[in-house]
Amino acid sequence: MLLEERYNLYKKLRGIFISGKLRVYLYIAAVLWLAVITQIIVNKAFRDQFKITDAFIKSQTDEMQSRLEIIAEYEADGLDLVLAKDIISRMADSIGLRIDGDIRVWEEPDRIEYSFHKQAKQAFTELKLISLTDNYDESKMKHYIIARLNLKQSIKSIDLYKKLLEASLNKLGAKSKQITLEYEGVREGELSSEAKRELARMLIDELHGELALEYDEGDLYTAYAYTGMLDEYIVSDGVKINIQLVIAYNEAGNRTRISLATPVMNEY
Repeated sequence: MLLEERYNLYKKLRGIFISGKLRVYLYIAAVLWLAVITQIIVNKAFRDQFKITDAFIKSQTDEMQSRLEIIAEYEADGLDLVLAKDIISRMADSIGLRIDGDIRVWEEPDRIEYSFHKQAKQAFTELKLISLTDNYDESKMKHYIIARLNLKQSIKSIDLYKKLLEASLNKLGAKSKQITLEYEGVREGELSSEAKRELARMLIDELHGELALEYDEGDLYTAYAYTGMLDEYIVSDGVKINIQLVIAYNEAGNRTRISLATPVMNEY
């Protein structure tokens, strides 16, 4: 009887011990999950406030300007002038742009283009729809919405216009958006190799990025980097890139042009 009582007591104490360990494990797991969730919330809030514009302003350049290009796929059975006018008007309304001219139409055998552009003193805006023959099925057309905006001086406004245009495209049901942001400014004189590298490091650090590649050819310095704070990126030779910095010296004018883009610069 004594042995049985001792055994029962052992099982009871063992159960209490295991239960206590379980509670400790559960507590630790809960604390860890809370830390993870808190970090996710903090990261999201930080990403929401993250602006490349603020970083570029620290480059201390003159004659600053910014450019935005958004290309998005638009699914429709057909695209005619009436629908094109409606889409362009809705895009224009989202950024407070008044359509005060005709929508231009350009037709080719495998391409139809509808566009509106407006040149102001400190800004240029272009809204465009393009229909292209599908390479895999010539009986079908692929449609793309393109928005381009170039701002001088008030470059901080580009962040607001980007959000407004993205929201408008989402309402239109556009998909697979490709977004390019570019910033440009000038400095008097030529920068030394060390000064160019210091400027590159400063801008990349401000963007919480890491340098991937850099090339210094004297008058032309180019750096590529990657930051996890931006969603868009390209892959080159297996390396993720979403920051491009170009520092170009013009000997004739004795000026250095500094350009920053994400993910990389577009020529248009």
